[in-house]
Amino acid sequence: MLLLLSSVVPVSIVGAYGIFSSTTALSDLSRTKLEGQAKDQSEQIEATLNRIGSDTLFLGNAPELQNILQAQNVNKDNSIQQLQKVFAALIKTRLYYMQVRYLDEKGQEIVRVDSDGKEVKVIPEGELQNKGDRPYFTETMALSPSTLYVSAVELNQEQGKIQTPLSQQFGMPHRLKTLLAIDEEL
Repeated sequence: MLLLLSSVVPVSIVGAYGIFSSTTALSDLSRTKLEGQAKDQSEQIEATLNRIGSDTLFLGNAPELQNILQAQNVNKDNSIQQLQKVFAALIKTRLYYMQVRYLDEKGQEIVRVDSDGKEVKVIPEGELQNKGDRPYFTETMALSPSTLYVSAVELNQEQGKIQTPLSQQFGMPHRLKTLLAIDEEL
């Protein structure tokens, strides 16, 4: 019996230590891997936000938009057509952008260009909507001019209804005298 105990106890201690060491090593390895993945994801999100911010600031300073802001119905239609072309060119090169829109101070879309990643569509004047009640609009308009805002992630709504198939989006509006927004699908 003593011989049996003298064999079993050391083997049990070595086995328990082995299990503990393996568990600790696997846990450390998993934590390191997850931290690396989280860092990579964080860097991707930061790069995305920086890219959208740069595009939004670029569009906010585009002469075509400045012409609309300064125009008082003189050549406004021509300026709107030019801005539609600029938005369409941007959205064609940024396939991950779902919408680029310019809204007036009341939230009425003046220019909107949509993309499904394959086809780019300039939205006709009769289909433009008022987004004045949307949180991204009200929260951005409360900011001082030349300020960027990152909206919450939400389901896309068109004509007051959640769009199907469901698509999550967030936007980065730019507060000018009015509002410029880029929406990216997640």
